[in-house]
Amino acid sequence: MSYRLALDIGANSIGWCVLSLGTTGSPAGIVDMGVRVFPDGRDPKTLASLAAERRLARGMRRRRDRYLQRREALLNALQRHGLMPADPAGRQALVALNPYAFRRDALHRRLDPHELGRAVFHLNQRRGFQSNRKTDRSNEAEQGKIRTASDNLKQELARSGHPTLGAWLADRQDKAQDVRTRLVGSGVKATYAFYPTRDLIRAEFDAIWHAQAGWNASLTPAAYDAIAGILFH
Repeated sequence: MSYRLALDIGANSIGWCVLSLGTTGSPAGIVDMGVRVFPDGRDPKTLASLAAERRLARGMRRRRDRYLQRREALLNALQRHGLMPADPAGRQALVALNPYAFRRDALHRRLDPHELGRAVFHLNQRRGFQSNRKTDRSNEAEQGKIRTASDNLKQELARSGHPTLGAWLADRQDKAQDVRTRLVGSGVKATYAFYPTRDLIRAEFDAIWHAQAGWNASLTPAAYDAIAGILFH
């Protein structure tokens, strides 16, 4: 028997109909038909996707996994280039040292290789904001707060004359001011006092590396490529 299958594909359903064909190829009758309805996949009240929470949790797990992998790779690279102790006790001793002071002093004096490693490792802990335009479109209000705070920070750095973000943060720490990015206020009127961006962290890393390379011959271009490649991947 010759037949024709007709489909009506919608967002939440598929309608189908099987038509028998006559000798001329024209529809001659209905063999069978029906419809398959799919769940909407959204909350009936808010119309939010039922998969949104799972997607958010999955994204957080992936970011955490990538951070841990990058931290481990950076730690290994710093050890290979003599910028981090190989023994756990030595690395633990560095944790008690103030990385902000090293980030500021690195531009003006020779740091011990492990002090430099502590500063670089700290840059990895807070690499600054870098927009992902595919995922950031869903929260334009938050993006506006970040953009305003980051622009204000760059203007403040230019006004105050601090050569790097780390130098500015070190001076804030000396004045007992907050050095962490935090929301001030609540609700829609909440704002960030400042918000570092990835380009500021990259500029600081380059400034620190080139300053220290003048005092430490082991800071070769190959070492720079290896460490920067991990830090800003």
